Amino acid sequence: MQTKSISVGEEYAKLRRRHGEPDQLLRFRVAAVVTRKERSQSYSKIEGWIVEDQPLNDNGERSFDHNQIVSCSPDDLLGPFQEHKELFDRRQAEIAARERIEKEHSDACARLTELLYEKTGLARPAPDDFKGWDAPFRNSHARVEIVRGGVIPLIAVLERL
Repeated sequence: MQTKSISVGEEYAKLRRRHGEPDQLLRFRVAAVVTRKERSQSYSKIEGWIVEDQPLNDNGERSFDHNQIVSCSPDDLLGPFQEHKELFDRRQAEIAARERIEKEHSDACARLTELLYEKTGLARPAPDDFKGWDAPFRNSHARVEIVRGGVIPLIAVLERL
């Protein structure tokens, strides 16, 4: 690929060739395009990460460590990863898995909030005001918050266990 068509932060297709193994099509996320000029020559290298080599965290997202940056030639990149069905499908599967994890977590937080109201005997807020600031237990952004009005009733329930 030409260096001018490579953008930082974008993902491109790249082949990994290892001796004795079949070629592997991977995604390469660009961190920097480095160009060095010497007299009448310029040399470019692309720095970034091989996406599939980066670990997934608990949320199903990849964490990119700046200590694991690798370099390659612009010629090693085959083009945007979306142009390769295998890579595009792999990316869509990762997105679906991450969304599934987020939904499971959100559902668990909603269930926990319901259990807190049920076990403490506190009145639930109206459905349209479930995230209201005065609610003893709130489920906001897939996390459960216990506010002042819910602390003492929750302590009483836990002490009875």
